Amino acid sequence: MVAHTDPQPRYRRTPADWTLIKSGHYGCVYQACSAVYTGRTTARWLVLLPDACVLPDRATSKLLASGRGGNGVIDRLLGLGAAATSQTQPPAVWLNSALTTIGATKVWHPGNRRYLITIGGPRHKRRTFIALHGRDYPKSHRSPTLRSPSAPPDAPSC
Repeated sequence: MVAHTDPQPRYRRTPADWTLIKSGHYGCVYQACSAVYTGRTTARWLVLLPDACVLPDRATSKLLASGRGGNGVIDRLLGLGAAATSQTQPPAVWLNSALTTIGATKVWHPGNRRYLITIGGPRHKRRTFIALHGRDYPKSHRSPTLRSPSAPPDAPSC
């Protein structure tokens, strides 16, 4: 079984301040279950919407290709305050305009942490070969009491 943890905190911009939505985690439960830590997934840029949700690359490609599910992306962005799309406007132009209008930002994400857990009985576990090499477990460097900052250290400017 493959499990991922996202160590990046997520903040939502409110009229008054930044609000912590998700603190991020490093996988202490997986470590307690003796999962094999194999490193991070691919680092990449994420499009972060004002409500602290990520606009997935797959959703963007559905919209740009006018594929099934593209209307759901349009509805989501309209709900966040984007202007309605016109029939003559290419989807890529509308998407750029919509993301700028709602205040979406690009955020660098270093990749999620990946853990592998063998499942089944003892005999099955002994026979399971994991091709990825295990690494030392990552540890949290956060203080035990989580405080919501007035602005996150690397808060996107919206």
